[in-house]
Amino acid sequence: RGAELREAEHAFVAVSGEGAAVLHRARRATSSPRSGLDATVLEAEVLAPAGVSREAIAAGALAYTRDPAELTPAVNRGDAVLGFGLQPVSAAEVITVADAGETMPQKSTYFYPKVPTGLVIHPV
Repeated sequence: RGAELREAEHAFVAVSGEGAAVLHRARRATSSPRSGLDATVLEAEVLAPAGVSREAIAAGALAYTRDPAELTPAVNRGDAVLGFGLQPVSAAEVITVADAGETMPQKSTYFYPKVPTGLVIHPV
């Protein structure tokens, strides 16, 4: 069911001092692979209308964590006013965005284990 839901809609967890909620929006046809990513939709349809500009994001108005379990404690400590959890980006989404010549949104990917720096494999 999770894969079917992921194909049908964007889903985010929003955490505030008053609790958490799941935000859903149906997926729509987009002009590019990047514009259909959850991170892009969150920025365009939640953050930007709330007055969080790309400049504010670049200046550090947002903090990122790879561990969803850190969202609620950060809000409860007052380190953040809101926290948003996104579904992980799939490898297929990364490939589709790259094949279209686009770049991924900042901090939208986290893959583990990391490939050691400098390790490159070429076909022989």
